[in-house]
Amino acid sequence: MPPLHSGAADAPPGTPARPRMPIAPPTAVPDAPPGTPAPPSSPRPPAASAAAPALAHPATRFPASERVTRLLYRVLGVATLLAGLLSLVPFAAQVPAHQPPFGLSVLAWLLVVGLPLSIGVLGRRAPLHVLRTLAVLGAVVYVLVLCLWVALRAEPLPAGHDIPWILHLSGVTAVAVAACSSPRAAWTYSVSVCLLAGITRGLTTNEAEPVLVGFQDVLYSLLVISIFVGLTLGVRRSAASVDETERVARLAQADRAADVARRRERLTVDALIHDSVLSTLLIAGLGRARPAVIARQATASLTQLNALADADGHPRPPLPPPVPQAELVQRLAALIRETAPDADLISELTGDAGVPAEAATAILGAVGEALRNSAASAGTGRQRAVRRSVIVRPAADGIEVVVRDDGVGFDPRAIARDRAGIAQSIIGRLDRLPGGLATVHSSPGAGTVIAVAWAPTGPIETDAPAAPATEAAVSESLTTRPPAPAVTPASPAPSPTAPTSSAASPAAPSPAPPPTGLLGLSRRSTALILALFLTLHGLFTLTTLGTSRSLPLELVSFALIVVAAAAVVWPAAQPIPLGRTLGILVLCAVTTLIMFVRTDARVFTASAFWHIAAVSVIVLILAARGRSFTAWGGYLALAAATITWAHLHALDPALAVATMVHHAGILVAGTLLVFGLGRMAGTLADLAAKLAARAAAEATLGAAVHERALQLNRVNTLARPALERIARGIRLTDAERTDCLLAEATMRDAIRARRLFVEPVIGAVRAARQRGVEVSLLDDYGDAPGSGPCPDATGCLAALAEIVAAELDATAQGSFTARVLPAGRSDLATIVIDAAEQRMLLIAPDGTVQ
Repeated sequence: MPPLHSGAADAPPGTPARPRMPIAPPTAVPDAPPGTPAPPSSPRPPAASAAAPALAHPATRFPASERVTRLLYRVLGVATLLAGLLSLVPFAAQVPAHQPPFGLSVLAWLLVVGLPLSIGVLGRRAPLHVLRTLAVLGAVVYVLVLCLWVALRAEPLPAGHDIPWILHLSGVTAVAVAACSSPRAAWTYSVSVCLLAGITRGLTTNEAEPVLVGFQDVLYSLLVISIFVGLTLGVRRSAASVDETERVARLAQADRAADVARRRERLTVDALIHDSVLSTLLIAGLGRARPAVIARQATASLTQLNALADADGHPRPPLPPPVPQAELVQRLAALIRETAPDADLISELTGDAGVPAEAATAILGAVGEALRNSAASAGTGRQRAVRRSVIVRPAADGIEVVVRDDGVGFDPRAIARDRAGIAQSIIGRLDRLPGGLATVHSSPGAGTVIAVAWAPTGPIETDAPAAPATEAAVSESLTTRPPAPAVTPASPAPSPTAPTSSAASPAAPSPAPPPTGLLGLSRRSTALILALFLTLHGLFTLTTLGTSRSLPLELVSFALIVVAAAAVVWPAAQPIPLGRTLGILVLCAVTTLIMFVRTDARVFTASAFWHIAAVSVIVLILAARGRSFTAWGGYLALAAATITWAHLHALDPALAVATMVHHAGILVAGTLLVFGLGRMAGTLADLAAKLAARAAAEATLGAAVHERALQLNRVNTLARPALERIARGIRLTDAERTDCLLAEATMRDAIRARRLFVEPVIGAVRAARQRGVEVSLLDDYGDAPGSGPCPDATGCLAALAEIVAAELDATAQGSFTARVLPAGRSDLATIVIDAAEQRMLLIAPDGTVQ
């Protein structure tokens, strides 16, 4: 019977011809024969579809956007309440109770005030679509009432109350639209409302030049509303950027967590296969043990496979109780009798503390592998018997087991990557155990010492999760400083037990950075607002020259307020530097003093104090840029000075108080929004961390279950039928032993050469081994990211699979070795064929062969 080889060190006998498996598209990281169903004999076939929900992507909710929108609605409710209260006095003066339309006027006031006020009341709990409906309805009602006012009451109003009460709420409805609609819709509505408000003001004023008054009102409304709409849209844009940044970070963290879980699950199953399944199939195929002994080993392998299958999709069972150290020593003694009866067991344990069941299982598995390796290889070429010992001793509050022999030894640095026994069954097994450690010391001719230990040092994280957004970062983004584009966090450094995935995580789109001007607006929009400010107050300056004692002072005051306005909108860090803030307030104070000096109280009009509106706008922007306390200090100083001046010049102080309270309303709204965003930042940072952790946990569970299902499907397909036959304890026929060796060789290919374990390579390998060709498949690419010579992993590997299969089909005898080269090489793989003549092929990433 011709020889059948699974590798250079294994030479099991041949196998009869088998048809090639159906061809399926190769994948970048193949783990099971594509398209191969689980055999009917498997009592627990893993349900990959049920066990692997799509958990790689975290929850699709946008916490920052939603919470910011609700905050805007609540602030809007407070602003509506203030504006509604301020509108009561003009409402009472403009709508006498004895006039017939009084009931309709009251209804209009209730609707105009009540709808946005209800948004603030319901803003914390109501569904967002309900709040949006109320906002749109309130905006429509406001425009309707304003149009009816123009159509039905286009007449001057009572002296001293000629500003229609409805104009106090124009900014409220504009912000409501900006909080729930697109920027284009928000700006269109804002401009329309300002135009209607200006027309209404011009039609109802008692002043001599109604057109000029209406035009000034249009400009002032545009200025104030533009600031609030810009602030609202900027905050929404920043919140969306925060959400996108967190979404990208969560996806990256979930992908890394899933990748780690898949690798760990694959290594766990591979270790089980190597330690139990492969050895059982190999011993059975070679016929080197009694059927009863092999049956016990096959039964144990099936039990372990069934335990893994039972865990799919089910909660983790309660942890088994710790194993007393005395019991662990007894298990070691039984293991020695079974694998290396000539080894001496020495226990130096003095107590009987418990060892976690997981740690005990890992130690027993690693020691068993070490003893099997020693029994198989340590005496090769030696004339005398090899002395072996197993020493158990306490170490760092834990336990250490040392396996020692004086055999031929080896060079640990020369261990091939495909040596799963040492790399995974010993070192990898303990590395994956929290608190575990394994070391291997050996040299040619000097024997081998393998030490495995466990200590209660807590969990060992091999891949650190992505750091969630900090409170400072969230706060900085939400207070309208332009956030940087989101960048997927860099993957942590790979560890020996968790190599980096060869397939890069799907690249999530990075959010586009918002504009870099004031309040999230573009620089052009910011310049337009500044130009509007200058135009409005320049117009005020020209129209109030009749009340000024000094034209030069008038011009100086205008120049100073222009400088202050330019300074407050000039780009700067958030919050705006304190030195600049104080300079702006000094300019405003000097402007106020000049206005008091140059104003002639005998011909005083309200429009002569245009600087009050100008300073109010400037301190509003200061508050929005993070200087709320300083802004309020400046405004209160302005209010005190204005009321004092009015009292000293025998003017009505109540009028000054009303003017300052009216302008204070917009400052209150801006301050509430800034403080709300500041308080929200910490909550958003905590929520982002929790969402990231939950996404990683879900991705870990889903990926682990799915990977386990794939691995078990492969094992059940290739090995379970043979294991079940062996477990019955009957003597195998030659054909059945050949099947065992074929299954062992195929599964070893799957472990050592995952990227080559695809069709058509699988079928070509099977046919080649049937012809007696020694086939070795190796994959040294590891799990490095796709930065090597093969940017298109799927296309490269598909071409490579076709080349390897074709060369295998053309090889009639001798040996055949295909190797995927490590990442970073200029070539993708090599093929070495040793037949009638030896030749070596180099496969480039583009599929060319040299």
